[in-house]
Amino acid sequence: MLILLVICSLGINVGLSKDPVSYRLHYFNGRGKGELIRYIFKWNNQKFDDVRFDTETNPWPIFKPKTPFGQAPVLEIDGELYAQSLSIARFLATRFRLNGKTDLEALTTDSIVDCIYLDMFVPLRKLKTETLDENEKEEIKEKLVIFFDKLELQVKGEGHFLASGVTWADIAFYNFYVDMFLKMYETKEPFLANYPALQSVVKTIGENPYIKQWVEERPETVF
Repeated sequence: MLILLVICSLGINVGLSKDPVSYRLHYFNGRGKGELIRYIFKWNNQKFDDVRFDTETNPWPIFKPKTPFGQAPVLEIDGELYAQSLSIARFLATRFRLNGKTDLEALTTDSIVDCIYLDMFVPLRKLKTETLDENEKEEIKEKLVIFFDKLELQVKGEGHFLASGVTWADIAFYNFYVDMFLKMYETKEPFLANYPALQSVVKTIGENPYIKQWVEERPETVF
């Protein structure tokens, strides 16, 4: 018991990568809303089945009626299906202790994640999916810069948002910047050049050996 208490006091995750629970992520053959979930699994070195829909052996129209809301991704845990990408990611972050050390830190990480995917990704996607005039494009870009400025100030640790350590907010920013922003935002200059703290967040996540291996080996997809 004393040894266990010492280990916990040092912040060591005991047995998290050997979770006996069976995880199966059901999603399309792309990164999209499923990649944050995959990153969280990989960061924790947690085994999971990466089940991707295809037109022959695993068609989405056949699986869709089984899902809670007719949407993907869906996480299957011991045979039960759970929906909504951010809810799944938040659940895994809590289970794998990636949401801070206190409830207030958990609130902070949640607010950063919401900012990334609601306040930043939603307008970013418009740059690629909607027909906009130059003024509308500039308005979106200005809005994104404002949120990048604000997120830069939220980095309190050395290479992560919280001073207490890496959380799913850091993984979420990496996902947003690497898999979404760099593909949708047209710029000739390195965008994070003026954001050293956010650069450090990207570096922290990108240099993790499990994340690095996943990025190198994951399937090449359109989205």
